[in-house]
Amino acid sequence: MALVITVAVIALLAGLAANRWLRPRLLNADDDEGMAVKDLVGPLLTLTVLLLAFVLVTANGSYGKAEVASRGEARALDQLVETAEYAPVLQRSRIQADAVCYARAVRVQEWPAMARSSTRPGARSGRASC
Repeated sequence: MALVITVAVIALLAGLAANRWLRPRLLNADDDEGMAVKDLVGPLLTLTVLLLAFVLVTANGSYGKAEVASRGEARALDQLVETAEYAPVLQRSRIQADAVCYARAVRVQEWPAMARSSTRPGARSGRASC
């Protein structure tokens, strides 16, 4: 999401800068000189809009995939806890405790790491303190 906002801000600033420096040239351009700067502005604006639309669509698709994956993981964890009800008492409590520990590790360790865009290989390999 931060990438989308950054691209939008850069596109806005580039548009404002181009408007400030190119507008006087556009108003003073003669049609007899051949190709003027104003002949490039229309296609350049179209290209900018298409690029921004592509970035927004890509970010939305990535967000959608992440949402589907997180829902699937939560559903699998929920099913694990429910299935543990059929296990003997000692195994049941161990499975449910491990599931709670895993959910806490995801919430406390992995979500902040994803928010910072840092990936740590093997983050889930160790057991978090519960």
